[in-house]
Amino acid sequence: MRRRLEFITGLLLLSWLPLHGQEWQWGQRGGSSSNGINVMPYEDVVDMDSDPNGNVYVLSIIESSGSPTIAGQALTTYGNRDILLSSFDCEGRIRWKKVFGGYVDDQPVAMKVSPQGHIYITGVINVHLGTTAFDTDTIMPSPYAKTMFLIQYDTGGIFQWLRMPQPDTVTTGNANRYRTIDISADSSGNVYWYCILNEGLLPGGGNHVIPKIGPYILRYDVTGNLLGYIPLEMDATHQTNFSSRMTRDPRNGRFYIAGQYNSGTLSIGGQAITKRAFAGCFDSLGRFKWVGVSHTNTNTYILDRVQVDNESNIYVTGGTNHNNGFNGMTFYNTLNAGASFPFVMKLDSNGNTVWGINAQSQTLCEGRTAALRNGVLMIGGEYGNRVIFGTDTLMNTASVTGQDCYIALINTSGGSIIKLDTLTGAGFYDKITSMTSDRFGNFYVGGSFESELKTGDDTLQSAGGNTDFFIARYGNDDCRCLSPEAAFTYQYTAGFKDIGVNYSGTQADSVWWDFGDGSGSSLLHPSHTYADTGIYRICVYAWSSCGRDSFCADVHITGPSLIWEEGAATHPRVYPNPSSGQIFIGNMHGPSSYRLYHATGQLQIQGMLHSPTGELDIRELPSGIYLLELEEGTGIKTRLKILKH
Repeated sequence: MRRRLEFITGLLLLSWLPLHGQEWQWGQRGGSSSNGINVMPYEDVVDMDSDPNGNVYVLSIIESSGSPTIAGQALTTYGNRDILLSSFDCEGRIRWKKVFGGYVDDQPVAMKVSPQGHIYITGVINVHLGTTAFDTDTIMPSPYAKTMFLIQYDTGGIFQWLRMPQPDTVTTGNANRYRTIDISADSSGNVYWYCILNEGLLPGGGNHVIPKIGPYILRYDVTGNLLGYIPLEMDATHQTNFSSRMTRDPRNGRFYIAGQYNSGTLSIGGQAITKRAFAGCFDSLGRFKWVGVSHTNTNTYILDRVQVDNESNIYVTGGTNHNNGFNGMTFYNTLNAGASFPFVMKLDSNGNTVWGINAQSQTLCEGRTAALRNGVLMIGGEYGNRVIFGTDTLMNTASVTGQDCYIALINTSGGSIIKLDTLTGAGFYDKITSMTSDRFGNFYVGGSFESELKTGDDTLQSAGGNTDFFIARYGNDDCRCLSPEAAFTYQYTAGFKDIGVNYSGTQADSVWWDFGDGSGSSLLHPSHTYADTGIYRICVYAWSSCGRDSFCADVHITGPSLIWEEGAATHPRVYPNPSSGQIFIGNMHGPSSYRLYHATGQLQIQGMLHSPTGELDIRELPSGIYLLELEEGTGIKTRLKILKH
């Protein structure tokens, strides 16, 4: 009993440290006094990211007229509406700024910072009516029909290269057959550019030919060389009315495409998308894995990228209304059945729902954006009057009718609400449109405000016009206080019930182990004996005064009863074995569930085989010995050894 009480006490201590001490630290504004030639879009933040040193980068829309500024510094602009890239340190000081623009309206689309600190920006420019400047780094002459671009800077704001993949023969009449959508980058600085591309030869060398119009992922190395493209098992054209974002999981190379569908041709993996919101998964070669959709073709949306944790679970943030839902889960709003509200869902890597939560709202409340760090998911948007999330409530007490900005901090392990907070504004329509986090545990949010916005001790004043944009930091007083990064290794021999675990993460003040059977330990390198065989999720929680983190892994404790059943004529068999790619499973007696374990006991993949024969793709797994466990509907289990080259 005492051991169980100590285990619960340890987790309760972890549940509040130290996130409740985080608060708004500073804010900065940018914008002009102009209403713009067109009313929409207003001056706003489109995307954000951070580098390994804790600097933050902001991609935003800026009006060229009306004396635009950023953090009090004047901007040189070029057309009606330009693209602004700016960088701040974690204490709120502006580091540098860049303006891209031409004669008419230009549109920022996405930005990503690689783990080494390469900054990639994509957007749309209009050069056919005059020259376009990428700040003072590159000038594009007129006439010039290419519109979509990818540009790289280093963390100091030094220009590296510019790529525009439309062919030299593109015209103003067919340039709209190309669309830039999103980007991602890996640990080597390679960039993945998600686009709609027209058929034809890609410029840049290598004889890369696009076979038909549709969604592709272009691959460039860190120096700007075109490596090729990845065709997605997804059909859409430039005429398809849909919006989407892309996330790449660095652990397995999978791509997640999430967004909302409005009209036209759109299919994922051969499945026609007719519902409003969708999230699809593709492997590293663009092959379809699974897709989740909303329940109806109205009133549900996903505006931002899905977030991926270090166990390859994904988090989908969006909005819906009463009695609607996503991926099989229905959400309800008891405060007002007619008001929209945010929802958050955690899915495993196979697309199965782990948990889902939603807010209750009295009037409009939007779930626009999300960021993930150290086991905490932050979401944000705007709310009108009263919103309830978990046991916390926000009330808009502004003297004018309108919306204020809100954030919600969510524990990713079970979906509980850690904290709700708000930015109070005096305008009619303030909102959070983008956010990111850094390795120090800070969260940064960006959006737009109309009049006045309070961000901690700072009060931002709009220069006029429809809106200005803002950036704010949410975190501890010391912005470079490094949160621990949890990790562990373990020693286990198949056939026994004893396991040894070793904390291998970064420096932490304290750790707590959950062995998945109700037992725990506060030692750095404990050992544990299980009473029964089975699959146990072992988690280590690490925390300090700066933040907290957790890391979990599934371990298969086989005990002395482990049986390697191979070769029997009436039993299931796998071939080829050894294998370096696909394995085929035959001789099953009907539908069976499967689990594939590494020889150390760690679960790799699981799922269902719905016929007496099936196949598994193990190309993404490292070489080694694996155990395939098959369980038929009758309860009969078979375990087969597989050697992966």
